[in-house]
Amino acid sequence: MPEKHYSEWQTNYSPDERTVPEERFVVRTDELLLKHLPDKSIPWQAGLPPLWARGFTPRTLFDLGCGIGGFTRAVLTRLGEWGCLRHLEQVVLVERDTTLFSGGADALHSHLTETVAAVLASFGKDNARIHVLLENMEITTSGRSHASGFIPILEPWRGNSDLIIASHITYYFGDGSGHGLIDLLRRYYLSTGGLIWCVIRKQCCPIYLARADVLRELGKQDPKPFDYAEHFESSVLPTLPEVILTDKSDQEFLIGKKRGEYEEAAYYLMWREAPAGNWSTPHAKAVMGLSNQPEPLFCERHFIIGKEHAK
Repeated sequence: MPEKHYSEWQTNYSPDERTVPEERFVVRTDELLLKHLPDKSIPWQAGLPPLWARGFTPRTLFDLGCGIGGFTRAVLTRLGEWGCLRHLEQVVLVERDTTLFSGGADALHSHLTETVAAVLASFGKDNARIHVLLENMEITTSGRSHASGFIPILEPWRGNSDLIIASHITYYFGDGSGHGLIDLLRRYYLSTGGLIWCVIRKQCCPIYLARADVLRELGKQDPKPFDYAEHFESSVLPTLPEVILTDKSDQEFLIGKKRGEYEEAAYYLMWREAPAGNWSTPHAKAVMGLSNQPEPLFCERHFIIGKEHAK
């Protein structure tokens, strides 16, 4: 993914220097949300494959912006439980941030390879190839006649990607709505009959509703208003040509079995901050108010997107 600068969050939201570095935010939120466990992170259950997964056997699978591989592991496990890995030939993982794993690029490469290999082996797919690309994923128009652009790192697999996982990466491109990225993936990289598994956070969930209230009190606006599933579904998907929404489902996250984890997750997701020592600030009061709520803290929507002409 291209580097995203979060200075606007610190300037508009934070009263001090507590903004969490990108690598810490990614790794710790994945840990708190248990993204590596399919029963905690995937809305479709093991014993009841959704219609789109029945008979779906991808040969090439991509995970764009895979982080440390937690959600990759969950997806592969669930696909294996559904019988979707029978014809899998290769898995391609793309991640630009080599600071996510202690030990740097080599350690992250090994960790991702071993994580995927272990899941594949458990389903008898030891022969599938694993490619780990620790490179920047960017959209460019350089050297191409079509103005819509292309993604250089994906060019070797142009038109041959049977399943593309795009989990929480739409925010890093263009206006954050996902329009340009999903259109390119569908237009140039998805195979005939292929699917995009796109995951986007929901705006209508406790942490973002509470954050919106605080921002209104402070006279501020969300600097990234298009980074939400509701906007993607209502204003982006209908404008994408030759796209069909095959399925969608929401995944909710309950947090708080260990002392302090609920507040930590709320601070990270709501403000990208470490928990504060001063509980009298507007940010802290919003987090404390959430602690009394029985509903899930965070919610995301999973979209399964295909090509219309592939029906």
